[in-house]
Amino acid sequence: MDDYTNNCGPTAITNLIGMIGSYKNYSRITSENYSDIFLAVADYGVKNKYFNEASGSCLGTLDSYIAGSFGLYGVNATVTSKDATFNNVKSELTNHRPFYLSLNQHSYYGDHGVVGYAYTRLQSETTGYYLSFIKIADGEALYGRYLDIACIDEHNEAILRTININNL
Repeated sequence: MDDYTNNCGPTAITNLIGMIGSYKNYSRITSENYSDIFLAVADYGVKNKYFNEASGSCLGTLDSYIAGSFGLYGVNATVTSKDATFNNVKSELTNHRPFYLSLNQHSYYGDHGVVGYAYTRLQSETTGYYLSFIKIADGEALYGRYLDIACIDEHNEAILRTININNL
């Protein structure tokens, strides 16, 4: 994955393809390694002008990029954008649907694409207030990291892109 720079889009799409292929036990995906999937996704993005190293992935064509990348593996996917609220996160992940999260001007990540694949909600024993977090694959760390859902929702820092698989 080091062959490209500004590659958070293809990296996140690769992670999504791998996760969903694993969840659905789809051998056309599970028989591939992540490096090969990444190269196919990045090359597809460059060829179709969805991705370039100078500016990364274009937000305006990201839904088509994601769907087309799944198509490389015979998967018919549609992408829908939603607000990154706790209820939307919970709905997707409760139904075992990891999602692409477009972060915009985030205080740590700036403009960055990640995959949301788990969530947790904690309640204070003293105040009763909740804190809710999305566990993400950010393409930078080899382990999951957590984002405060309220922070990205309040500051309009994120777009949740759901992936609906129509043929698996």
